[in-house]
Amino acid sequence: MSVMVGRLLGECLVAGGVFTQDQLERALREAKTSGELLGQTLIRLKLATSDDILYALSRQAGVEVVDLDTIQVDPAVARSFPEAFLRKERLLPLKRDGGSL
Repeated sequence: MSVMVGRLLGECLVAGGVFTQDQLERALREAKTSGELLGQTLIRLKLATSDDILYALSRQAGVEVVDLDTIQVDPAVARSFPEAFLRKERLLPLKRDGGSL
């Protein structure tokens, strides 16, 4: 995953080859006019898919996308944390890998 922390969503998508700079500028104008979020406009204009947006946001934030349909969650790891803490912080520890979660 190429991390693009600090870059704007549109820049991440252009850098990833999803669409061109000209298409981004058109989408930005449309989003401003419609009041939509850029991602919503890109999907409506069929310039990007929801997966394109998801992966660009993950690169932008520097976090990995995890597909919970394909990963085995270790319930013992989740139980090792207080439930109130996990809910408050909106966390779901998936597995332990050596000394890392």
